[in-house]
Amino acid sequence: MGLDIVSISLDIDPAKARPFIDAAPASDGAPSIRALIDTGHATTAALGFTNVPMVLWVDETGTIVRPPESASIERSALADMEIGDEWPERLANQLRVAQSIPSNAEAYRAAVLDWAEHGAASRFVMSPAEVLDAAQPRDHDAAEAVAAFELGQALYRRAGGGSDGLAAAQPWWQRAHDLDADNWTYKRQAWTLVTTPEGQPSDLMQGPNDVFTGNWLDDVVANGGGEAYVVAPKGI
Repeated sequence: MGLDIVSISLDIDPAKARPFIDAAPASDGAPSIRALIDTGHATTAALGFTNVPMVLWVDETGTIVRPPESASIERSALADMEIGDEWPERLANQLRVAQSIPSNAEAYRAAVLDWAEHGAASRFVMSPAEVLDAAQPRDHDAAEAVAAFELGQALYRRAGGGSDGLAAAQPWWQRAHDLDADNWTYKRQAWTLVTTPEGQPSDLMQGPNDVFTGNWLDDVVANGGGEAYVVAPKGI
């Protein structure tokens, strides 16, 4: 039946997404990938993306047949990296937590291939009721977090970005973090703007900083560790 792939990068600065898009050309015989950049995190609000990578299945009629879920089709290189005795304690702990994040790459890849081959008859396709049941709940606090993050974005851009923009956005982004602690797209976007040196690729470690409370390692541990960091796909 075939498969179309659309990638969506969540980043206020489109230039930060470009290296990842350029590094993912279609291989021989594979479908081409349409790459979009969501500079406003609109898909977070509309579809429920709360982390990266997450995947959403939409059939040819435009119907969602699997809600956003944490998934990949390749095992992370971090999973098999050995921690040296000489490593700083915090760096070693960060890798241990990263390695505790569940991986289902092989099974998920097989599920995607099954859907591409069988379409609506695939056993991995969900009914509308099943999609709603598997989707992440959106309560009042999560809705308010959307508004707080969007207001922070508007103030960030109005101030011209940089340190001035960050200062303007900080109280609203912090509010979004406090309201929706499980939304890692809000946290990671804000943290990386603080911890990435000017002109450098985005900092993925996102360590402690003086602008926002929390950081990647401490927040993941506080929220339940690697097991709780992902939205596990149901039935895969």
